[in-house]
Amino acid sequence: MRYLLAFALSLAMAVPAFAAFEGPGATQPSSQMGMGGGFQGPGANAQCSTAADAMKAWDDTYCTVEGRIVEKIVGAKDKYIFEDSTGKIQVDIDRKKFADRTVTPQNTVRLHGEVDVEHFGRRELDVDVLEIIRRRRKRRKAEFAVSFGRYASSSRFFSPGVQGGKRGRHTGAYY
Repeated sequence: MRYLLAFALSLAMAVPAFAAFEGPGATQPSSQMGMGGGFQGPGANAQCSTAADAMKAWDDTYCTVEGRIVEKIVGAKDKYIFEDSTGKIQVDIDRKKFADRTVTPQNTVRLHGEVDVEHFGRRELDVDVLEIIRRRRKRRKAEFAVSFGRYASSSRFFSPGVQGGKRGRHTGAYY
């Protein structure tokens, strides 16, 4: 009982610590700003979404790009050439990021990572997440009719269960 009382008392004393002033001149808590503190202003939320943007971005800028991995750089471990409609950039994708999935130049991928500026201004994208984008093929009406017609002749999909006969009394068979 005394442990319950001690817990309730400590909880009651902690509640005022969570109170905040809401009025003119009050600062907004960092949890409501969506950031954990830091600078807010021009360039604070710089992101890029294309290979051309990544080639001009600053070091450690977060990027999400969508396109194709067109080739592996020979002699370099985990280095590939990524291409989208705006250009090409070298990407560094660890083997673990593929997660036993096969990616070909025909696959569209979405890469999430940070720009890494190497020596002499050479830039590459250090990939944190690799997503394979699966495009759904639209079915034409004729294809849908053919695939639906395959099941239309089968009575097991469109009958109520008993197919034109009475059920046997104790056997569970149809006669």
